[in-house]
Amino acid sequence: MHELRRRHDPRFTKGVPRRRLLYAGLAILVLAAVALPVVGGLRDEAADERGRAAERQAQLREAERARQVRDARPVRVDGPPPAAGEEPLEHRARLLGFGEAKITEDARERVAAGTLDGDIQGTQCDVFPATEGRRAAEQDPATPVGRYDCVAFVSKLEANQQRTAVFGHPFWLVIDYKRSKLVWCKVTPRAGEGGSVLVSVPVPEPCRDPAGPG
Repeated sequence: MHELRRRHDPRFTKGVPRRRLLYAGLAILVLAAVALPVVGGLRDEAADERGRAAERQAQLREAERARQVRDARPVRVDGPPPAAGEEPLEHRARLLGFGEAKITEDARERVAAGTLDGDIQGTQCDVFPATEGRRAAEQDPATPVGRYDCVAFVSKLEANQQRTAVFGHPFWLVIDYKRSKLVWCKVTPRAGEGGSVLVSVPVPEPCRDPAGPG
C-alpha cells in the first residue's frame, strides 16, 4: 500500500517530466557543442575551396593571356617589288594576293602545330575599316599603306554576287605599298552580347591603325 501511494503521489508524477526536460536540455547542449566545431570546419573548408577555385581561375586567365599574346605575335615578310612598268594599283593587288597566300601558309602551320583548328582552304582579305573613305583610298595610287580584315577560311558560302560568307580564323593585315612590306596578326574575337571570355588581349600595334586612311 505504501508503495502504491508513492506511485500516485503528485510530487513524483510531476518530477518525471522535469527530469526529462533536464535530460533533453543537456542533450541539446551536447549536440550544440559538437555542432559548432563541425559548422566552423565546414565554413573553413568552403572558404578554402573558394580560394582554390579563385587560384585555378587566375591560372586559367594567365594561361589564356599567354596563349593569345603568342598567337597574336606580328608576322613580317617582304613582298614582291613592283615589276617594270607595273601600275601602282596592279602592284597593290599583287601584294594583297601575296599576303593572302602567306596568311594561308601561316594558318596551316598553326593547324599543324595544334594551335589552330580546321582544314584551311585559303584566305580572303577585305579593306578595313569598311568605310567609304577606306574604299576610296584603296583605289588611290597615292595611298601609302592599308589595313585589311582577313579570314583564313575553312569554308566559303557564296551568298550572292555581291557578298560571300567565309568561316574561319580572323587576321589583320597591314601592307606598306611603297616599301612592299607586309605584317599580319592573328586576332582573337571579343565575346558577343551575352558571351564571356577569360581575357581579351589587344591586337599588337603593328597590325592596327596604320598611318593614312587605313
